[in-house]
Amino acid sequence: MIGTSTNYVYKTIQKMEDKSIISFKERRLKIINRELLRKLATEGAPD
Repeated sequence: MIGTSTNYVYKTIQKMEDKSIISFKERRLKIINRELLRKLATEGAPD
């Protein structure tokens, strides 16, 4: 019972924060992808 209620609270908090977390992750992923593309452009794709 304790595990399920903790899980429920966690999921509720996660839903509330989801939009900001997702946008933050997407921003980070876009920055990482940009860096990787820049590396590929300058160094060429590794075999």
